[in-house]
Amino acid sequence: MADLTLYGMQMLRSGRCQWMLEELGVEYDVKKTTPLTGMPKNREEYEASATHTDEVMAVNPRGKFPALEDKSTGVVLAESAAINTYLGDMYGDGKIVPKAGTKERGIYDMWCYWCMAELDAQGWWSAYKFSTMGGMYTTEKSDVAVESARRYFLKQIKVASAELKSNGPFLCGANFTAADILLTHNLTMAKNMKWE
Repeated sequence: MADLTLYGMQMLRSGRCQWMLEELGVEYDVKKTTPLTGMPKNREEYEASATHTDEVMAVNPRGKFPALEDKSTGVVLAESAAINTYLGDMYGDGKIVPKAGTKERGIYDMWCYWCMAELDAQGWWSAYKFSTMGGMYTTEKSDVAVESARRYFLKQIKVASAELKSNGPFLCGANFTAADILLTHNLTMAKNMKWE
C-alpha cells in the first residue's frame, strides 16, 4: 500500500491530480469515490447523496473531490491546484512546480489561480451548474448564465493563447508545469461542452 492515496473520479478534477502523480512517477493508490446516482433535484438531495457518506466526509468534510492523503506526512488536502502544488513541492525536482520564493514560483502561482478562478469556477463549471445541475446550486437552469460563462471562458482563453505565443511553449515559459495540467483539463472540459 502506497503512502499517497488519491480520492475521486479520474474523469473529473481528480484526473488533474492523477496526471500529476504520473508525471512525478511516485507510487500511489486511487480510491474511487462513488459518483452521484442520478442528478439531485436540490441541495438537500445532493447532501444526502453518495458523495456525502461518512467515509467521504471523513476524508474531506466539504464533501467534494479530489482529496489526497499523504500518510508519510499525515496531511490530507483537497482542491486540485493545492494538491498538485503540494505534490510538486514534496516529490518534484523544482521544475513541474517551481521552488517557493522564486520568480518562477510567483508566475506559476499566478497561472494556477487564474486557471482555477477564471477558467474553472467562472467558466465551464459555472456553465455546467446552470445547464445540468439546476436545483442543486440554483433554483433553475439558465441558458443566459451558460452563454455568459461560455463567452467569458473564450475571452480568457485568448489571454492564455497570447501568453503561449509570446513566452511559451508552456504557461510558465520553457518548462512544463502543473499549471499546464490545469489549463489542459479546463480546455478538455470546455471541449466536452462543445465550446470552440
